[in-house]
Amino acid sequence: MSACMCGCGRTADRKHHVVYRDKLSRVASDDAGRGGRQIPPYKALIKDRRNLLKVASSCERAHHAGSVVYPLSCLPDSVFEFAAEVLGPTAFAYLRGRYSGEDSRLEALTDGCLQQTHPSSCVVT
Repeated sequence: MSACMCGCGRTADRKHHVVYRDKLSRVASDDAGRGGRQIPPYKALIKDRRNLLKVASSCERAHHAGSVVYPLSCLPDSVFEFAAEVLGPTAFAYLRGRYSGEDSRLEALTDGCLQQTHPSSCVVT
């Protein structure tokens, strides 16, 4: 098993959906909100590995409770690609509202491009 992506040192035993499952359900069922994008069915969206972050179950519970906010810098590049593809122009606001800190990959979503940079360190704030 691998270590929790938040940097706590615990063993990652969960796969956290960075774009939450309820949001994926709404996006998959909202034909009008797609803006011409081809969105896969819900079952395909929740299984898409690009949207998953390996975390410890205690960290995931704390994140969903609001007591721990994962930093944007710990999210893999694939998450930004997935969010841009599935959420379109709302990806920036969605990720900014649920994750903390600064990250050039998030800023790139507003320009319609993704910069392939990797974080040098991940620390939960």
